Amino acid sequence: MEYILIKKRVKNITLRLDKNGDVKISAPIWVHDELIEKFLDSKREWIISRQNIIKNSLPKYISGEKILFFENEYILNIIEHNKYRVEINDNILNIYTRDISNTSKIEKLINSYFVKLSDGFMNKSISKYSSVINRNIKSIKFRNMTSRWGSCNTKNATITLNTLLFRKPYICFEYVLLHEMVHLVHPNHSKDFYNLLESLMPNWYKVKMILES
Repeated sequence: MEYILIKKRVKNITLRLDKNGDVKISAPIWVHDELIEKFLDSKREWIISRQNIIKNSLPKYISGEKILFFENEYILNIIEHNKYRVEINDNILNIYTRDISNTSKIEKLINSYFVKLSDGFMNKSISKYSSVINRNIKSIKFRNMTSRWGSCNTKNATITLNTLLFRKPYICFEYVLLHEMVHLVHPNHSKDFYNLLESLMPNWYKVKMILES
């Protein structure tokens, strides 16, 4: 079984699966590979079970599939066409593409469209908290990330958000955006960071649980 191993100053071996089902292990620096393999083998059945669940939950980008944008559910309709285009008619998400079998391109078209749709939501959330954060965000980018929901470059005030947030309830999107905005004030996860986060979103931990479920 393939896995990514990170050795660092920790006491125990820990295992997690990222959003694509890839196995990531953190282990103490002194632990030998043989012990890691033994640990991995003890978790094999659980890993395979979870990977199957994750695999079945990932979008396949085929016609008839349900696609979420926050609380809105759309039926995907892939149409072969010489020009790329995305449009919504009622609850139908029409994707015009040159190659209906190119799921990677279809995913990019959907995410680009959802980024545009999210502008209004994003600006609303930024306005809601900007008076307290009191620092301008220079840019917000979107990427398909496997190990985190968002990140913040505090030096140039750039926030990056995971495109998978579009498949979650809007409150989860707002929570991650706020989390990264708070980093513009407190770059680390200090007590001050969490005090500010909680003052702006008292139920942030419950939302985090929804996000990670």
